[in-house]
Amino acid sequence: MRVLPAASGVPELTRLDGAARNRMVQALLEGESLAEVVLVDTGAGVGDTAVAMQLAASRVVLVTTAEPTSLVDAYASLKILWSADPAKRVDVVVNAVENEAEGLRAYEQLSRAATHFLGREPGWLGPVYRDPRIGDAVRRQRSLLELYPTSVAARCYERIALLLTCSDARGESSSDYWRRFVETSVVGPLH
Repeated sequence: MRVLPAASGVPELTRLDGAARNRMVQALLEGESLAEVVLVDTGAGVGDTAVAMQLAASRVVLVTTAEPTSLVDAYASLKILWSADPAKRVDVVVNAVENEAEGLRAYEQLSRAATHFLGREPGWLGPVYRDPRIGDAVRRQRSLLELYPTSVAARCYERIALLLTCSDARGESSSDYWRRFVETSVVGPLH
C-alpha cells in the first residue's frame, strides 16, 4: 500500500481549474503501475474537485456520523452525486458510534430520505465504533491497525475493507479512474 497525502489547509486544492486538474492527473498517471486500486479520500464537502473525483470513481464510500448535521451533509452529497450520475454506486459508513444499533439507525435515516426524495437507497458497509485509541494513534502519527490491531475500531475497519475487497468494484486499473476523473473534470464546475 502506498499513500499519497493531500496538502492540509491548502484551499486552492479544493478549487482546481481544468488545466490544474489535468496536470495533477497526468502526474498521477505516470505512477499508475504502482497501484492496482486507487482509494481517494476527498474529505468533507461538495466542492467541484471533490465531486469530480467521486464521479470518476467506480464506487463511492460516503462516511458520515450519526449527528443530524452530518446526515444532512451526507444526503446533500448523495443528491449531488446521483443528480450527476444516477447509476453511481454509493455505500455508507457511519463513523464514531457507540454500537451497531446507533450506526444502523443513522444509516436508516439517511436511507429513508434518499429512497423517498431521490428514489434510490445507498448501500450499507457498517459502523465504525467510537474508540479512544483512534485519538492516540493520530497523536502518535501511526496507523491504528499497527498500534492497536485488536481494538474495536480496527476490527470495524477490517470488516469494511473485507466487504470492499470482496465486491465487484475491483478489476479496473488505476488509470481507468484517472481517465474518468479527467473526463468529468473537463465539463467544468458541477453544481
